[in-house]
Amino acid sequence: MRASRILALALAMTAAGCSHGSSARNAAMTVSAPSAAPVYPGAGAVSGSAYSTSDSFDTVYAFYNKSLPAGSERSHITAPQETAVFLVGSGNDQLSVTVTKSPVCCRTLIVFALVKA
Repeated sequence: MRASRILALALAMTAAGCSHGSSARNAAMTVSAPSAAPVYPGAGAVSGSAYSTSDSFDTVYAFYNKSLPAGSERSHITAPQETAVFLVGSGNDQLSVTVTKSPVCCRTLIVFALVKA
Protein backbone atom coordinates (compact mmCIF):
# COMPACT_ATOMS: atom_id res chain seq x y z
CA MET A 1 0.00 0.00 0.00
CA ARG A 2 1.44 3.37 -1.01
CA ALA A 3 0.25 5.15 2.14
CA SER A 4 2.14 2.69 4.34
CA ARG A 5 5.34 3.23 2.32
CA ILE A 6 4.98 6.99 2.70
CA LEU A 7 4.32 6.62 6.44
CA ALA A 8 7.40 4.41 6.76
CA LEU A 9 9.49 7.07 5.00
CA ALA A 10 8.16 9.78 7.30
CA LEU A 11 8.85 7.72 10.42
CA ALA A 12 12.34 6.80 9.20
CA MET A 13 13.11 10.46 8.73
CA THR A 14 11.85 11.12 12.25
CA ALA A 15 14.23 8.52 13.62
CA ALA A 16 17.10 10.05 11.66
CA GLY A 17 16.60 13.30 13.52
CA CYS A 18 14.84 16.57 12.99
CA SER A 19 16.53 19.54 11.44
CA HIS A 20 15.61 22.89 12.85
CA GLY A 21 16.93 24.78 9.83
CA SER A 22 14.52 27.12 8.12
CA SER A 23 14.70 29.89 5.60
CA ALA A 24 12.38 32.16 3.69
CA ARG A 25 13.37 30.29 0.52
CA ASN A 26 12.03 27.00 1.94
CA ALA A 27 8.72 28.57 2.93
CA ALA A 28 8.10 29.82 -0.62
CA MET A 29 9.26 26.66 -2.41
CA THR A 30 6.82 24.27 -4.01
CA VAL A 31 7.31 20.76 -5.32
CA SER A 32 6.82 20.35 -9.07
CA ALA A 33 3.97 18.03 -9.86
CA PRO A 34 0.81 18.09 -11.96
CA SER A 35 -0.93 19.91 -9.13
CA ALA A 36 1.88 21.26 -6.97
CA ALA A 37 1.28 21.61 -3.25
CA PRO A 38 2.72 24.42 -1.14
CA VAL A 39 5.39 23.83 1.46
CA TYR A 40 3.97 24.70 4.87
CA PRO A 41 4.96 28.31 5.73
CA GLY A 42 7.99 28.40 8.01
CA ALA A 43 8.81 24.69 7.66
CA GLY A 44 12.49 23.87 7.42
CA ALA A 45 13.96 21.33 5.03
CA VAL A 46 14.95 17.98 6.56
CA SER A 47 15.86 16.46 3.19
CA GLY A 48 15.08 17.11 -0.47
CA SER A 49 11.35 16.43 -0.15
CA ALA A 50 10.74 16.45 3.60
CA TYR A 51 10.13 19.37 5.90
CA SER A 52 9.73 19.87 9.63
CA THR A 53 7.95 22.48 11.73
CA SER A 54 7.38 23.07 15.43
CA ASP A 55 3.71 23.84 14.69
CA SER A 56 1.21 21.24 15.89
CA PHE A 57 -0.08 18.43 13.71
CA ASP A 58 -3.58 19.95 13.92
CA THR A 59 -2.37 23.33 12.60
CA VAL A 60 -0.39 21.81 9.71
CA TYR A 61 -3.21 19.39 8.89
CA ALA A 62 -5.72 22.26 8.78
CA PHE A 63 -3.41 24.20 6.41
CA TYR A 64 -3.23 21.31 3.92
CA ASN A 65 -6.89 20.40 4.31
CA LYS A 66 -7.75 23.99 3.30
CA SER A 67 -4.98 24.46 0.68
CA LEU A 68 -5.40 21.24 -1.29
CA PRO A 69 -8.37 20.34 -3.50
CA ALA A 70 -11.51 18.99 -1.85
CA GLY A 71 -11.43 15.20 -1.68
CA SER A 72 -7.63 14.95 -1.84
CA GLU A 73 -7.30 13.44 1.65
CA ARG A 74 -6.84 9.69 1.22
CA SER A 75 -5.99 8.56 4.73
CA HIS A 76 -6.05 9.88 8.28
CA ILE A 77 -4.96 7.69 11.15
CA THR A 78 -4.49 8.57 14.80
CA ALA A 79 -2.55 5.56 16.06
CA PRO A 80 0.17 4.58 16.42
CA GLN A 81 1.25 7.91 14.90
CA GLU A 82 -1.20 10.61 13.80
CA THR A 83 -0.77 10.86 10.05
CA ALA A 84 -2.76 12.26 7.13
CA VAL A 85 -2.05 11.51 3.47
CA PHE A 86 -3.29 13.74 0.65
CA LEU A 87 -3.05 12.91 -3.05
CA VAL A 88 -3.23 15.65 -5.69
CA GLY A 89 -3.01 15.61 -9.46
CA SER A 90 -4.38 13.11 -11.91
CA GLY A 91 -3.25 10.50 -14.39
CA ASN A 92 0.09 8.77 -14.05
CA ASP A 93 1.88 11.50 -12.11
CA GLN A 94 0.39 12.48 -8.79
CA LEU A 95 1.81 14.12 -5.70
CA SER A 96 1.32 12.73 -2.22
CA VAL A 97 1.60 15.02 0.77
CA THR A 98 2.03 13.22 4.09
CA VAL A 99 1.66 15.10 7.38
CA THR A 100 2.93 13.18 10.42
CA LYS A 101 3.17 14.02 14.10
CA SER A 102 6.74 13.27 15.17
CA PRO A 103 7.08 11.33 18.43
CA VAL A 104 10.82 11.87 18.71
CA CYS A 105 11.22 15.59 18.77
CA CYS A 106 7.68 16.99 19.16
CA ARG A 107 7.52 18.34 15.65
CA THR A 108 5.34 17.83 12.60
CA LEU A 109 6.83 16.36 9.43
CA ILE A 110 5.62 17.06 5.89
CA VAL A 111 6.81 14.66 3.17
CA PHE A 112 6.20 15.14 -0.57
CA ALA A 113 6.48 12.22 -2.99
CA LEU A 114 5.71 11.81 -6.67
CA VAL A 115 3.46 8.78 -7.16
CA LYS A 116 3.28 6.82 -10.40
CA ALA A 117 -0.12 5.22 -10.95
